[in-house]
Amino acid sequence: MKKQTKRGRSVIRPLTVQLLIAAPVLTLLLCLAVARLILSGVVPEERITLCACAIAGITGFLLSLYCGVRVPQKRLLWGMVAAAGYALLLLIGNQFFFGMPYSGVAASLGTIFAGGLLGSLLSSVHRQKYV
Repeated sequence: MKKQTKRGRSVIRPLTVQLLIAAPVLTLLLCLAVARLILSGVVPEERITLCACAIAGITGFLLSLYCGVRVPQKRLLWGMVAAAGYALLLLIGNQFFFGMPYSGVAASLGTIFAGGLLGSLLSSVHRQKYV
């Protein structure tokens, strides 16, 4: 998370702030895309729960992949921490905005952690150079 500059000073990049901004923005963008598909009739209204789980899984995947690429060590761990943070952000947001317990928590958390695990594993794979 520290990067060396040309003069030798270290600059701390706030990865946590980037993830806290990216998570809601990415979720809202995917929600708008799915809403457009539902309104145009491509996706039936009965599939809203499936679309919500897909949005959560895709966002968890992308956040974990980004976090795993940005950190220098323990990429699998930090990718899963990013997925857990996103899941916690969704649970707190639901409680704050709607004031009711989260229904269907197992499906959403399962897709978030599955996407997070996949993103973390992809970011932790080391490429080998073939000569």
